[in-house]
Amino acid sequence: MKNFFSCFILICIAHILPAQCESQNALAQKELAPYITNGQYRISELEAGESETFQSTFYGNIGYKLVVANEEGLGNVVFKILNTSKQVLYDSSKNGDPSSWEIKFKNTSNFIVEISLKDSKKEGCALLLVGFNP
Repeated sequence: MKNFFSCFILICIAHILPAQCESQNALAQKELAPYITNGQYRISELEAGESETFQSTFYGNIGYKLVVANEEGLGNVVFKILNTSKQVLYDSSKNGDPSSWEIKFKNTSNFIVEISLKDSKKEGCALLLVGFNP
């Protein structure tokens, strides 16, 4: 019976945490406009000092906008764009900590997007949206 309650609590937590971050989705969607999203976004539950990476293909001659959001009280989300050789091409913490960034690539390439919380002692939910403008 004790295992049942432990399992139940874990399942409840797994559903509650993403819901907290889902509420930030509406705000991020507004900031993404007029860029178009396919409706998919990435949510990460970040622990203190942890970062999350996502692989993404960006097509040449198409404008993109990246938007990050997080739970209230967590501070800024830092996001970086890296090439497949792990060379940092953009770091939001070195550019005034914007919550979004617009870019247009000349050629189609694969990139890594890394997100983390600026305050490395806090933990919580962060959200990344990527939109395009054909």
